[in-house]
Amino acid sequence: MRIEDWRKRINEVDHQLVRLLNVRAQIAIEIGRSKSEAGMEIHDPARECEVLTRALRENPGVLSGQAVEHLFREIVRESRRAALQAVASPGGAEAPGATDPEARKAQS
Repeated sequence: MRIEDWRKRINEVDHQLVRLLNVRAQIAIEIGRSKSEAGMEIHDPARECEVLTRALRENPGVLSGQAVEHLFREIVRESRRAALQAVASPGGAEAPGATDPEARKAQS
């Protein structure tokens, strides 16, 4: 394969990653709203630990465990931020791209 071909593949993967990250954020927003309605705290350190543990366990090893942990800590942090923002402004916040039909399809 030529470099241009590899770059095209990376661009396609990046597109999927961004779409899935937005779907994940939208789900976190819905969880945050449900927690808020139930009077629960949005931040759940035990759940975040489960997410990190699962990500590390599922890592095939191309990326180091430290890299996977760093990436997932950031993903969780941004998801929590989106949920807190949505709860603070009820009825408004959705993850960017959440109205994208592809993002909606991926949620179902």
